[in-house]
Amino acid sequence: MHFRETARPPHQLLARWVSSVDVMQMQPGISVDALFFPRTDAALIVRWARDGAAQISVLGPLGAARRKTLVTPTHSVRVNLRPGHARALFGVPMHTLRDGIVDATALFGTRGEALRSRLEEGGPLKLDEILADAFGSLTPAQSFAPQARLVVAAKSCLATSGARVARIAKDLGVSERHLRRTFLDVVGVTPKHQARIARLGQVRACDVSSPLARTAREAGFCDQSHLSLDVRSLGLSVTDLRR
Repeated sequence: MHFRETARPPHQLLARWVSSVDVMQMQPGISVDALFFPRTDAALIVRWARDGAAQISVLGPLGAARRKTLVTPTHSVRVNLRPGHARALFGVPMHTLRDGIVDATALFGTRGEALRSRLEEGGPLKLDEILADAFGSLTPAQSFAPQARLVVAAKSCLATSGARVARIAKDLGVSERHLRRTFLDVVGVTPKHQARIARLGQVRACDVSSPLARTAREAGFCDQSHLSLDVRSLGLSVTDLRR
């Protein structure tokens, strides 16, 4: 086994804050050409080297695809945070972290260094327990609960083909301007950009043997050309989506 990536649901200790956990294991000394698709769930990345040294990074929302050659430690975990909780945990508007990776100590200071030390001592097997304790002391989740609920409701509507932001805002009882500000603050992208990323997800979920024109219509695009143009503007090709 040179490289293996698996996804798992969060432990019940973390379910309040975390939507999912991606675990990546690699043999030392190898590299992998990785393609990161646009996504709006911010995350903590925890890496352990062969000697047990730990590193924690904050990963902001990714507005466009990114290609990167990875030479990773033996064990790496991505902890994907629920809407609103990332904003509360990191303490900064999410649009300031868009397309960026920041060392956790730059945001958390001494608390971030203490967390790194605990993860270094406990290792991957203690990840859930250590993070649950840390999140409980760092996250004033209730302060962003109204914004988080609004974002979750709007995301559900935006995933529907043909949904319009103005109509969604009206149905949710807020102005379009307020919805946009909330998305930039809590998610890191605008509602329209969120809708574009959701449509890409629909394309990826379609049967790869289905005609591309049909896939485009089912995902809410006007036609195949519209799909291709939108995909390219997000740093991808149609082939990337149908692998």
